[in-house]
This record gives sequence, structure tokens and C-alpha cells, in this order.
Amino acid sequence: MNAHPKKRAFLSISAVFYIAFALAYLFSFLSIPKIYLGSDPLSFLTGAEIIKNGKAEFLYDENIQFEYQNKLIFPKTRTNLLPFRSPPVVGLAFIPLTFLGLKYTYIFVIVFNLLMIALFSLIGFRIFEKIKKITVFSASVLYLPFLATLIYGQFTSLILLILLLIYKFAKEKRGYLAGLTCGILLIKPQFFLIVPFLYLLIENKKDFIKGILISFLVMVVVNLLTSGYGALISYPGFLLATETASYGSRPYQIFTLFSFMKLFAGKYISSFLLLFINIVLYLLSILVFKKKLKKLSFEVNFIIGIILTILFSVHALSHDLTILLIPIFIILNFIFGEKKKIPKSYMTILLLLYFLPLFIVINGAVISVLLLLIIAVQLFLCRDCLSKTSAVFS
Repeated sequence: MNAHPKKRAFLSISAVFYIAFALAYLFSFLSIPKIYLGSDPLSFLTGAEIIKNGKAEFLYDENIQFEYQNKLIFPKTRTNLLPFRSPPVVGLAFIPLTFLGLKYTYIFVIVFNLLMIALFSLIGFRIFEKIKKITVFSASVLYLPFLATLIYGQFTSLILLILLLIYKFAKEKRGYLAGLTCGILLIKPQFFLIVPFLYLLIENKKDFIKGILISFLVMVVVNLLTSGYGALISYPGFLLATETASYGSRPYQIFTLFSFMKLFAGKYISSFLLLFINIVLYLLSILVFKKKLKKLSFEVNFIIGIILTILFSVHALSHDLTILLIPIFIILNFIFGEKKKIPKSYMTILLLLYFLPLFIVINGAVISVLLLLIIAVQLFLCRDCLSKTSAVFS
């Protein structure tokens, strides 16, 4: 891709600014004394300790969680609960880390995330072969949502890797493997919303369904054996009850339509009704996706699926935007491989996706949600540059 000298200079200055900003963002958090005391591993270890102590049936009891959480940080205390909102299987996976303690679990999760992003990059080198390897790795590591993943001790980098594998298997028409991999997304159930879009997108649907059913049943059985039927029944209600500011779920920090609606209409409409509206809009988006499916390339449809998954996922924080790295590299791979003049729409979408997370610093989730909506609509409606007939992303 040959750029005009002025454009090249602008991109270079922007890159330097972004790198400096990203590093400042990372170190401003990591320099906080005992940052691990308020990190998400505290939540994961809370669930793990409850399961380890044979009280898994009370896994989603707020009082039980608060009791165990204070034990984890003793002699420090918390006045509010950082709830364990993951499925039982996540708590089960963290049981071995309970012997490390909170501080070293936090360090372990950071190392784990770095390994996941390295593995993502290695697989990405082969999939996005028109992009320089250093670009894939550096753009991934310095992406603000990934840095947020490191800071908060989340494991969204694993979800990123899983989605990349699903993309790879789906594109290679290995429906069974794509479906089998989809089941792992249940460790963060909100990302399972991508499945209907994948079902419509994948050609060998029977194999895809077989793979999903097997992995889905395995995950359900493991969760049942871990916590029992009662805990799973109370799980949806617990999620809705803890989707409030008092539990850290602040609408202005969440990148979803649900939180967007809650921020502006939460005083007048109940959370349950807002959730119902969100579900209806999600189902309508699947119908629109199905209608537009054949007019767009596989890659563009996959990008739309990821964006819609974020928008309708109810709970998507800054670190969850890490999965936008896949749309970014899909578009970037096309741009670097295209010999003709690059349509402005590509550059616009690419820049929006990469720089959109800058709004996480100013709690600008509302702006980000609007931008994601604009991108999704633009991809749906753009006929001249994103249709199959234009050989885009082929």
C-alpha cells in the first residue's frame, strides 16, 4: 500500500501518539499499589473458593460471595461485592490458583494473557499473511482493550483466540470444528450470541450443529456437576440483579445497547423490559443479517457478526472490545493486499475500530456504542465496496 508522503507522515505521528498514550494508560494503572485487590481475579477466586469448600450450591448467593471475598483480602476489607458472574466452570478452573493467593493469581493471569496474545499473533501470521508480522503482534499487544484485559486481570484474550480459530475453521469450511470451538465461548456466555450469525454464515450447517451440540452439552454437564441444578437456575436472576452500578456495572462504562438504553431510559423502564427490548432487537438483527448475507463476502459478514455480538451482549466492558482485533486485521489484510485505490470507507472503518477504544479513558461508552452502530449499518448498506461482486476480501 503506497501512501502519499503527507498521509504517511500523519499515520506515523498518529502511531507514535497512540503508542505513547497506550503505554501511559497501562503504566498509570499498574503503578497503583496493590491493584490486584480490586482486580477481576478476586471475583474468579471468590467463585473458586466457594466451590472448593463444598458450597457450590450457594455459588450465586450474594452474602456467601461477600463473605468469601473478604476472607481472600484479609486483613483488608471490602464494603461492596465484586460479584463472581461467570459460569461454574470458570470457578472450577481457578481452583488450582487458590493456592497461589490473590497477588500471584493476578500475575499468573497477566502472563496467561500475554501467552494468549502471542498465540493469537502466531496464528494470525498465517491467516492475515499480507500484513507484516511485527504489525500483527505490536497492534495486538498495544490495543487498548487488550491492555485493559491485562490491567483488570480478565481472560478476554482467550475469547479472542477462540474466535480467531472459529473464523479460520469457518472459512476453511470445517463446520464441525467451528461448532465444537463455539462451545468454549460459554465461559463468557454473552459471546455465545455470535452463534446464530455463524450458523447462517457457515455452509455445512449440519456439521456445525453437531459440533455445537457436543461442546454445549459438555459445558452444561461440567457446570451441573460443579454447582448442581439449583445454582444454575438462580444464575440468570443473579446476572440481572448484579447488572447495576452498585456492583460495578456502570451503564456509562458498558459498550452495549442494553446499557445505552438503561442510561437514558432506566428511570422510566424496568431492567427486565429493557432486556426484553434488547432480545427483540437482537432477533431482528439476525433477520436483517440473513437477508443481507448473500450480498456480502464471508469476511464482511463475520465482522458484522462480531460487532452485533458486542452490541447485544448486555455486559461488555472495555476489555471485551479486544475481540475487535479480528475485524481490524481482516480489513487491514485487505488494504495491504489491494493494489488499486483503497475506498475511503475501509480506512474510516479501520480507524474507527482501532481508535474507538480511546473513549474508554473518558468513560465514553455511549459514543462508542453509537460508532459501533454506525459501522454495522455502514457495512450492511455499503453496496459498491463491500459486496461479493466487487471481489472485496477475496
